[in-house]
Amino acid sequence: MNTAFRFYGKQPSIEIEKEALIAQSKYNLNDLQLAGLLQIHDFFCRIVMFDAPVTRLRIAEHKSTEKQMLPQKTVEFFKDQKSCSDLAKHFNPHEAHKTFQRFADKVLSNISHLSDYLAGGLIEKLPEPTVVHTSYEFRG
Repeated sequence: MNTAFRFYGKQPSIEIEKEALIAQSKYNLNDLQLAGLLQIHDFFCRIVMFDAPVTRLRIAEHKSTEKQMLPQKTVEFFKDQKSCSDLAKHFNPHEAHKTFQRFADKVLSNISHLSDYLAGGLIEKLPEPTVVHTSYEFRG
């Protein structure tokens, strides 16, 4: 197993592995940077499961009632989509290798820290706002 995949924590599919190694050589990434890119890819795979705009998603820490917004560059990545699930075809395990290079180009073109795109915790969808109409009757 490649050292980068040990840092990543698991062996990716053969197709993603090949594309990741291409991105590593293209951008001259070290093993930790490649592992970080794969972690961002996994994080985005979790986000595209939600059928909601990215602004309706929050990160909840374990056993905490506070919810934080997703990292800013993650929000920017998904902001043009009506729903996060609109990009699901690009992160589908069977098709992700075809778009991995475009994903890597977009992420690596403006990243300075891993935390720009990645946050720990559970992703939660905010409840839909409920509008309650009230009516008053005045008698004169």
